[in-house]
Amino acid sequence: SPTRPAVRLPRGPAGFVARGVELARLRERLTEAATAPVVCLLDGPGGVGKSALAVRAARDVADRFPDGVLHVDLHGSDPCRPPLRTSDVLQTLLTALGVDERRIPRDTDQALALYRECLADRRVLLVLDNALRADQVAPLLPDAAGCAALVTSRAVLTGLGEARHLHLDTLSAPDAIALVGAVSGRPAEAGEQPAWEELVNLCGRLPLALRIVATRMASRPRWSVADWVAVLRDERGRLDELVTADVDARASLMVGIDQLAGSGDRGDREAARRFWTLGVCAVTHHTAPTFAALTGLDAPAARDVLERLTDAQIATSPTPGRYALHDLVRSAALRDADRLPAAERHRALARLSSWYLGTLYRSTAPLPVGDFLRRRFQDGAARHPEGRLFERRDEALEWVDLELPEVLALAEQLAQPEFDGSGPPLDTFALEATRALESYFAIRFCWRHQEQLAATQLAAAERRSDAFAQAVALASLGRVAGQRGDGASALRQLDRAITLFDRLGAQDELATSYNNQVPCLAMAGRLEEAVAVGRRALGHADRHGLPEVRCSSLNNLGRVHLMRGERDEALRLLTESYRLAPVNHHLVGTASVLAEFHLSSAEFEQAAHWARRGLEHAAEQPFDPPQIAELYTALGAALAGLGRGEQAVSAEQRARSMLADFNSREAADACSRRR
Repeated sequence: SPTRPAVRLPRGPAGFVARGVELARLRERLTEAATAPVVCLLDGPGGVGKSALAVRAARDVADRFPDGVLHVDLHGSDPCRPPLRTSDVLQTLLTALGVDERRIPRDTDQALALYRECLADRRVLLVLDNALRADQVAPLLPDAAGCAALVTSRAVLTGLGEARHLHLDTLSAPDAIALVGAVSGRPAEAGEQPAWEELVNLCGRLPLALRIVATRMASRPRWSVADWVAVLRDERGRLDELVTADVDARASLMVGIDQLAGSGDRGDREAARRFWTLGVCAVTHHTAPTFAALTGLDAPAARDVLERLTDAQIATSPTPGRYALHDLVRSAALRDADRLPAAERHRALARLSSWYLGTLYRSTAPLPVGDFLRRRFQDGAARHPEGRLFERRDEALEWVDLELPEVLALAEQLAQPEFDGSGPPLDTFALEATRALESYFAIRFCWRHQEQLAATQLAAAERRSDAFAQAVALASLGRVAGQRGDGASALRQLDRAITLFDRLGAQDELATSYNNQVPCLAMAGRLEEAVAVGRRALGHADRHGLPEVRCSSLNNLGRVHLMRGERDEALRLLTESYRLAPVNHHLVGTASVLAEFHLSSAEFEQAAHWARRGLEHAAEQPFDPPQIAELYTALGAALAGLGRGEQAVSAEQRARSMLADFNSREAADACSRRR
C-alpha cells in the first residue's frame, strides 16, 4: 500500500512580512477541512505574492494534515515552460502519495480513480500553484472530508463548486517598506520616510519588484534610498532595473500577454495585440469609449479587449466600466509603445485627444452659461464631433470630476517638445482644455487643477511662440491667484495677459481680463485704479456685446465703490448687476455683495434677505464651498445682529464646515499630484 507522504513544500521567501489578515483567513478556512473538503482559490496579478502566501499558510497548518502536505507547480504563469497537463500532475501527486510509478495507470481516468482512492480516509493538503485555467485543477480537487486544496492563479477561476475566493492586491505602503527593509537589512531611518514611500510606489508596491529592489540594495550598501529612487523614476527604463540573476520582473508580468497572444481564441489574440496601445498615452484609467477612441475600435470591441486584459490580471477594474494597468505593467506597455512609428502613436493620440475635447465641450451643455461662452463651447463641440453627451448638470460635473486627472496627464504629455508643430488637436490640447473647462472651474473652484493645466499650457505656448495660448494661460493663472487672495501675483499675470490680448485684438478675452483685474486691484488697496479698470471693462463689454462681462463688471465695481464708502453708487451698480444677471452664477455673486452692503450699515433684515436669496440661487445649480460659505457667513452675521443667536451659530458652523471640506480636498489634490 502507498506510504504516508511528508510535508513537501518549496522553501518560502526570506523575510515574509505583511498579509496578516489574509493569512489568518486562510488558516481559519483550512481548519474547516476536518468536517468537509475545503478549496481556497487565491488570485491576483503576477508578482503579488500568491505563491508565498499559499506556502506560508500551508506550512502554518501542516500539523492539521498529518497524512501529507503536497505542492505542485502547474506552470500556468511560467514564461519558459508550458502548463502541466492533468496526466502529468497526477503522476507527480500519486508518486508523492507513495504509489509506485509502475502502478500508475497511463489512462487518465484510471489514474484519477487511483488518486481518489489514495486520498480516501486521509487528511492531505494540496497546494496547486500557478494554475492557468479552472479545468486544469478541477479533476484534482479533493471531494472528501479531511482534505483541502490551496490553488493560486492569476485569473479568477470559476465553476469550481463551493470553493472560496481570496483576491490579493498590492501591499500597503507601510507593509511594502517593511518588506524592503527586512530583505535588504536596511530599515527606514528617521527623515527618510518620503524617499522610502516613493521607492515602494515606484515598485508599484508589488512584492516581486520590492524583493528584487531589496536584494539589489543589499548588494549595494553605499547607495542611498534617494539613489534608488532616482534610478527607478524613469518609467520607460524601470523594468530594466527590476532584474536579478534569477528573477526578471518584466518576464513575470508579461506572462499573461504571452498567453493571450498564443491563445486559440481570436478575442484573446486581439487583446494581446492591442495591449501596446495602453502605453501610447499618459491616461492611466480607461473606459470603453476612451479606449475605443485610442484604438479606433468600436466601443463594444474596446470593452471586450479591456475585459479580457482584466480577466488575465493584466489590467484591473477599480469600478464598473473603468480599467487601469498596474504601474509596472504600464511601464512594459510604454516600452512596447515606444517601438511603434511616431506617426502611428500620434494618430492614436489625436483620436483620443479629440474625443476628450469633444466631451469636455459637451459637458457644458447642461450648465447655465452666457451666450459668449455658449458659442465657444458649441464651436468646440463642432470641431470635435466625437464624445459623450450629457443631459443633466450633476452627470456632466461628476464626469469631469472623475476624468480631470486624465485630462491633466494628457495635457502634460502633449505639451512636450515631441508634439511641437504636430497640429491640432495635439499641440492645441492644453489650450482647448483650458477654454472648455472655464465654466467648470468657475463652479468647482478646483484651483490646483486649474493652475496645473494653465502652467502646462504656458510652458508649451512660450516654447512654441503661441501668443494667444500664452495669454489664455496667463489669464487663467491670474484668476486662480486672485481667487486665492494673492492679488500681487494675480495682477502680474493679468497684466501680461492683457498686453498679449490687446496686441492680438482679442477683444472678448481682453474685456474679461480687465474685469478680473478689478477685485485684484481692490485687494491691493488701489481703489481708484480699480474703478478706472472696471469702467474700461464695462466699455469693452458694451462695445462687443458681452452681457455676462458687463454684469460681472457691475458687480465688481459695486464692491469697489462700497469699499470707497460711496454707498449710493455701490447700490445702484449692484442692483443693476442683479437685474441684468444672465445666469445663476452672477445672481449668487451679486446677492453675496448685496448682503455685505447691508451688513456694513447694520441693515440686518436686508442682509439676511440677500444672503438667503443667494443661497436659493445656489441651490438651483452646483456650486462649490467657498461661495456658499461666504453666503452662510453673511447670513450668520445678519442673524446675530437680529439677536437670533442659535440660528446664527448654525449658519456660521455650516460655513466653517464647508470651508474645512474644501481645504481638505485641496490638500488631497496636492498630495495626489505629488504621488
